Amino acid sequence: MHDESKTRSGSGEWGTGPDPRRVSGIIYGPVRSRRFGLSLGINLSGPGKHCSFSCPYCFRGPNDGRPGGTAWAQDLPTPAEVRAALTEAALDPVNGAAGDWTVAGNAEPTDHPRFPEIIDIVLELRDRLAPQAVVSVLSNGMGLVPRYCCRHQEVAEALARVDRPCLKLDAGTQTTWRRLAGAAMGVTLEEWLEAAGAVRAPILQILLVQGLIDTTTEPELAALERCIRRLGARRVQVVTADRPPADTRIRPVPAAELQPLAARLEAAAAQAAGSSSSTLQTTSQPGGESSSEPLSSRIRP
Repeated sequence: MHDESKTRSGSGEWGTGPDPRRVSGIIYGPVRSRRFGLSLGINLSGPGKHCSFSCPYCFRGPNDGRPGGTAWAQDLPTPAEVRAALTEAALDPVNGAAGDWTVAGNAEPTDHPRFPEIIDIVLELRDRLAPQAVVSVLSNGMGLVPRYCCRHQEVAEALARVDRPCLKLDAGTQTTWRRLAGAAMGVTLEEWLEAAGAVRAPILQILLVQGLIDTTTEPELAALERCIRRLGARRVQVVTADRPPADTRIRPVPAAELQPLAARLEAAAAQAAGSSSSTLQTTSQPGGESSSEPLSSRIRP
């Protein structure tokens, strides 16, 4: 059982902290991910939600604030705490079968000021304690934007070292991207795309929605296709929300509609990768989004 007193250096679980929408602790899981198999989660954001995006569909609820400031920094786990918690988890026989270690959590992991150092720790421990595991990072890409992050080059180099760098891209037009991302410092989609180009052949995670904001229209889909090709994505993972969003005017895309839309966007990724054999993936995303097919279990950040 999870010890709720371990809110920083120990392991945590979904929905056991003060806010049931968030993760307590550094390590959570393992949980079953259809994309990544049995996955062990690593939360670098502390117990709160201070994110460089402010997505209206986020099931974790609204931000507690933007990253920055002494109080925020004091809530973040140190590299030593991550090392201790991950070592303990990796040595636990319960976690031995986890084939994936996913750096995600309550907010954007690259906002951690020592993200590159922590990635090196994660990779070192993986190589030594769980060589069968694949290391994934789920990022909104803001740590790559020079105007937002002074460590952008180091962040890009850290993402290049992991096995699966996953970047979040929910819209291909500036107006819709701004409404969905709510990026800090007024960062524009063009800035983001230019910066995201530093990650070679990323996996793009795309969450489609309808309602107040509709990303399933022809202009929006065509714009997403252009962005996928521009970034040279090796793969796209297309999902929709299946937990109550922060803004209830946002609606998930019905499963019958999601599948052909996912196939269309995956075809753009196959073209970008120069291969028509790319395999379609429409799966559950950490954070409670649903795929075009029912899943027996979901990864939870």
